[in-house]
Amino acid sequence: MMIKRLVATSALLVGLLASGCAPDTSNSPAAKVDAARLTAAGADGDNWMSYGRTYDEQRFSPLDQINLTNVSKLGLAWSYEFDTDRGH
Repeated sequence: MMIKRLVATSALLVGLLASGCAPDTSNSPAAKVDAARLTAAGADGDNWMSYGRTYDEQRFSPLDQINLTNVSKLGLAWSYEFDTDRGH
């Protein structure tokens, strides 16, 4: 009885681990980033192609979900207290 339970548990564990190793095919492939796309990054407001968003490092976001009417509703989502005083 004990051996059957061990074999069943092992088989279940192997099955769960194997299912986690399967590739995720639900996402579409990433779009290719080339020089032309980097140069025209200013037209694509949803994606930051480089460190400064645009080829000329504009660093301005055209997104408008946060504005003067709803900025007061922003708050702290979470925080974490580290167990060390290092770096403080």
